[in-house]
Amino acid sequence: MIGYKEVKLIAEITAFSAVTLAVYSVYILGPHIEGYTSRRLWFGIRLSLFIFWTGYLINVLNDIIVTPLMKVLDDVFIAAGAFLGAIYLWTTAQILSRALPSPKKLSGTPSMTINGVFLVPPKYEELKSILKGFKVLAVTRTPSHYAEVGIPYIWITPAGGGENTIDPRALAPLLQRLVDSVEPGTVVILDGIEYLIIENGFNSVFRFLTNLKDRLLLKGASLLVVVDPMTFDEKQLSILEREIPWLQPFEKGGRKYEASR
Repeated sequence: MIGYKEVKLIAEITAFSAVTLAVYSVYILGPHIEGYTSRRLWFGIRLSLFIFWTGYLINVLNDIIVTPLMKVLDDVFIAAGAFLGAIYLWTTAQILSRALPSPKKLSGTPSMTINGVFLVPPKYEELKSILKGFKVLAVTRTPSHYAEVGIPYIWITPAGGGENTIDPRALAPLLQRLVDSVEPGTVVILDGIEYLIIENGFNSVFRFLTNLKDRLLLKGASLLVVVDPMTFDEKQLSILEREIPWLQPFEKGGRKYEASR
C-alpha cells in the first residue's frame, strides 16, 4: 500500500521533472532570449535557473538521504535561485521597456538623396550638412557630435543603466530596438563601430551590421556607418566595402580625407 512518504516522493519527483523540463526549454530558447537581452544578463538568468533547479534536486534527495543539512540546503538553493532570477528578469524587463529616443527631423532642405546603407568617414560638419531635412537618429560613442545640433542619440557605453544608453556588448538588443523604433524615411547613424569591434570582435560586429542593414532596408529606413579607414586593417576595410558602399560626395573609397574632430 502506498503511504504518505511514497506519495510525497512521487509528488517531488514530478515537480522536479517539470522544473527540469522548464529549465531545459529556456536553455533551448537561449539564442532567442539572448537576442533581447545581453550576454551578461543571459548568463545571470542561466545561473539563477541552475541554482533553482539544484534546489529542487536536493529536495528530492531529501527523501533518500535524510540529514539536517539536506533539509535546509534545498530551501536555501530554491530561495537563492528564485531571488537571483527575479532580479535578472526585472533588469531585463527594464531594458526591454526602455523607449528609444524618437528620430528627429532636422531643419533645412535635403541637398541629396539618402536611400540605402552607406559608409561615411568621420567628417562630422559635412555629415551634419548632408542630413539637413532628414529624420535622424544616431547610435554613437561620442554624443557631443550630435547633441550640439539636436540630433537624438543612443550612447554606446559600458556604464549602461542610464537613459538613452546601450551596452557595447548588447548588439542583439540594440538591433531589435532600432528595428522596432525606426519609421520609413529615417536615417540611422552608427558611429562607434571601432569600439564595438574592440568589445565584440570584427566578425560579430560584421554580422550585426549585415543583419541591421537588411532589416532597416525592409522597413524603408537608411543607415550611415561612420568609419575611419585609418583604424582598420586592409582586410577588414575591404570586407566592409564589399558589403556597404561609400556615400558620395565623400571621396571614392573614403581612404583619403582629413577627418574633422
